[in-house]
Amino acid sequence: MAEITGLKEVLDNLKSIGENAKKVLSQAVYESALEVERFSRDMTPYDTGVLEGSHITGKPEFTADDVLCAITVGGPAAPYAVYVHENLDAFHKYGQAKFLELAVLTSREEYFNHVAQRFTEYLKEHGA
Repeated sequence: MAEITGLKEVLDNLKSIGENAKKVLSQAVYESALEVERFSRDMTPYDTGVLEGSHITGKPEFTADDVLCAITVGGPAAPYAVYVHENLDAFHKYGQAKFLELAVLTSREEYFNHVAQRFTEYLKEHGA
């Protein structure tokens, strides 16, 4: 799993900027997570469409040190998701194994650039 660095500093700065900045950061994280979800859906093995449709991106949650935005796949609709995701030997006419992991890893730079751009624009607009 990729480790994200620098979020603690961002969250510390949020306290001095105000609650609206937290909303802007939350929205930027959510938008970026939705892009990762779309990328994952595009790579998800497809037979009936249930697995592809089981992607869910949660709303961002703030902890003391992080902003978390979970993307889940499977659940009751597609309990076989882990098997499909992890089995590198399975043949898929459409899609591939490791669809979510690959989406996260290949979208990482774009994800953080989007969040940083949105937050920087907010700071400039508010003279911070």
